[in-house]
Amino acid sequence: MDKGKSQAKAVAPTQKSLFNAGKRTNKGIADRDESHFSFLNRSAWKSVGIARRTLENWFSVLPESKKEDIRSRFRIDERQHHGALLELAIHQLLNLICTGVQVDPSFNNLTPDFAATYEGTKLVVECTVTQETDQDFNATQREVRIKKAIDSIDTGRFLLSWDLLSAGEKQPPTGVLCGKIKRWVDSLDADEEMLRFERSHRTNSMEWRQDGWEIHFEALPVHSYPTQERVKRAIGIEYGGGGWRQDDVRLKKALTKKAAKYRHLELPFLVVLSSASVYVYEQDLIEALLGHTVLVGCFRPQGIEPDFQPRHEFDGLFGSPSKPKNRHLSAILFKPRIGVWTLCAYDAPWLLIHHPWAEYPLPLGMFPFATEWIPKAGEFAKVRPTVTLNAVLGLADPWPGMER
Repeated sequence: MDKGKSQAKAVAPTQKSLFNAGKRTNKGIADRDESHFSFLNRSAWKSVGIARRTLENWFSVLPESKKEDIRSRFRIDERQHHGALLELAIHQLLNLICTGVQVDPSFNNLTPDFAATYEGTKLVVECTVTQETDQDFNATQREVRIKKAIDSIDTGRFLLSWDLLSAGEKQPPTGVLCGKIKRWVDSLDADEEMLRFERSHRTNSMEWRQDGWEIHFEALPVHSYPTQERVKRAIGIEYGGGGWRQDDVRLKKALTKKAAKYRHLELPFLVVLSSASVYVYEQDLIEALLGHTVLVGCFRPQGIEPDFQPRHEFDGLFGSPSKPKNRHLSAILFKPRIGVWTLCAYDAPWLLIHHPWAEYPLPLGMFPFATEWIPKAGEFAKVRPTVTLNAVLGLADPWPGMER
């Protein structure tokens, strides 16, 4: 494949296509418990059609020996879907910026995801996506079941706001809750509530408490009934539910596993890391690699601002200047949240952090769409992106676009 050229032509569906063939007519939003693949496969949204064509083109250039693995993971297992999507995107990216791209190459009886040559330097690339723990996954599913039951309520000219204050550890019966919400909303007059909101910016609210669950609802009046073709949810705004997740620990665990497995490559080794969680941020990776941040300083006399500066504890994957760790790990290319709509999103930017004491450094400037942390005199120089990932991949900006 020539560098810098995007593949614009659509791929005719075959037995080895990512998606099913056929015309799509369903313009509804995704169900709360619907898998990412299911929605991408059946939606008639224009943006989803654009995404399908792009992903099919990327899939078409995979080696035949790799297609069934990517296809099955992308389509069948929701927890594997994100990993397959990341590998598909990285393969396309490497084909555009590197030469000699190999898929599942063999190194000392190990098979990393990719090997490639960038400006004369051969390197090894491994992709990984962190997932929710079983405990977090089960908690999320309990919350989803409650929301799905509430969404089935006919709330007329009201949308509900949901604010999860406390989550129980067991699935509560939703029949009583839905009945209570229905009676509450039916007792309200939308025009009166609209006037109330315009005058005082206040809305009518109710709270529900049972078995450790505490949820605050507000009834938000709308000027007209929602368009049934597109809107089928009673809940229009959602808050809460994040909790204490320790995502830096999860990222560090995943990276430690990869570093231990590929310890003897004797080549630059890049791990491309992402997460299926919507709560993972840049700071989580920084603490996983460099260590937890503490404030060091002293208090000043009264009336003078105290002098405290952030400092890393050096308990991360890279170790410390005196005791560096995992020096065979050259760099981490990080995408906070992986998904079709976040792959090129500006609110989830790519980040490349080089190991300060790497035995086999990664070439600089390889990923110009990412903010690059380059070790320099005991600190990091941050180089801002000079191009978007959309431009590198030959995609529209935004991609795949938002449905109106």
